[in-house]
Amino acid sequence: MRILLLGAGISGAMAFLAPVASAIDPDEQPAAHNGDAVSAVGFAAGGVEGYRVISGGEDATLRSWTLQLVEERVQLLDHEVYDLEASIDGYTVATGEGGWNGGTSTHTLRIWPAEGFGADSELGHVGTGAPIGFVYVVAISPFPENSFTAVSGFYGKILVYDTISLTLYATKETGNKRTKAIAFSPDGKILAATWKGGTIQLFSFPDQCDIDSCELVLLPVSMSHGGTWDLSLAFWPKSNSTVTKIASGTDSGMVKVWTIEDPHGDPNVTVQSVDSGGVRSLAWSPDGSMIVAGGNGDIIVYDAETLEILFQEVNAHSSRVNDVAFSPDSLKIASGGNDGALKLWPAPPMAGCSTQADCDDSNDCTTDLCVENVCRHEPVSDDRACNGASGICCSGNCESAACIADSDCYEGDQCSLANTCLHSGTCAAACDNTACGVPGDGCCGLLCDQNSDSDCACVPTHGKEKGPRCRDNIDNDCDGLVDGNDPDC
Repeated sequence: MRILLLGAGISGAMAFLAPVASAIDPDEQPAAHNGDAVSAVGFAAGGVEGYRVISGGEDATLRSWTLQLVEERVQLLDHEVYDLEASIDGYTVATGEGGWNGGTSTHTLRIWPAEGFGADSELGHVGTGAPIGFVYVVAISPFPENSFTAVSGFYGKILVYDTISLTLYATKETGNKRTKAIAFSPDGKILAATWKGGTIQLFSFPDQCDIDSCELVLLPVSMSHGGTWDLSLAFWPKSNSTVTKIASGTDSGMVKVWTIEDPHGDPNVTVQSVDSGGVRSLAWSPDGSMIVAGGNGDIIVYDAETLEILFQEVNAHSSRVNDVAFSPDSLKIASGGNDGALKLWPAPPMAGCSTQADCDDSNDCTTDLCVENVCRHEPVSDDRACNGASGICCSGNCESAACIADSDCYEGDQCSLANTCLHSGTCAAACDNTACGVPGDGCCGLLCDQNSDSDCACVPTHGKEKGPRCRDNIDNDCDGLVDGNDPDC
């Protein structure tokens, strides 16, 4: 692994012009959690505008808000909400709790549906207990169909759960204390973590996993940001298996962007940095263009490519900014402070965009647009070839592919006649009239199940029927009973 420091001066920090002053009045709830600190903020699906604001507080409540910060729902929990995160589709929310009374009930991971918080709507919870202590940090894998939720806390151990069943999937003893941040890469294949002291490490999932002894694999990448107490991490949304980027911030006063080439092989690491005056929280915009950092009362938005300051509000909060988050469309920023205030800011436009050429991100899998001087990068369809036809586009990223066209998958036998090239770039027998639905033909395509082809055996997808699985018209636990006919529902 090689690390190259980019920038100017002894510290390596990049020099820029004076900050852009704020002329924006945010929407605000000055006492969103009854005057107690707002510990965590985020966005989830729903509401008139398509998404809503969510917040967790020191008052042990989880709350949802309209985009005018009108409270929708409030749910009382056992202890303070240290962290929360919504799934990439916005429909699932994970919360982490901690308290000083001891026992597993004080160290709890909970999973919620975004459409409502309440005792009857909770999808599940698990007491993590002594292995990690207070649940300081949570992260949800980007893929709902194979979703994991990772947690860590006071004792540094990382636990990874199946988001739906909340069964423990993988662990990692780190030998550290006080995990300060964890995050999944956009492809869900890397988990980044950092601890008090500023060491950043990357982990992957093993190829084969024994449920009783599954351990995360430490990748040969180790970075050190410094800092003593507050550390934050965020992945570049366009990261892929070839190149990934991580933004980090600490109370030592720096924002850094780490570019890691070949993270699973022989990593080459370069880093850009800028003096920020202290970072308590940090987030990367979903369109990849901006990074927002919350500090000791101030909020700064950086151009993610150059680290030039686009916007700064010196007195955004009267004390430390505990958390910041971008909306799914990258147009709004939520912030929560130790002063008890929840605020919603319009994100600044990117500077210097006059034509589409100004917005070229060298990514075959996005359409680059310049709209009212703002760069936007819209994902192209998931079946398009990229990188000289050696890859296939998937959610705006170019992934390596075993196939590009259906013809790449033809094997000449009955069960392969309908083989298709999936969006993931892998071959699978399609669920159509030639491969599925013909009883007794002995053919079960990889995309078929017992509901679409009697030749397919029932394969349990999760544990017992529960929550949303009681409304999907699928026999998830293979007991011959579906949804309301299953007593587990």
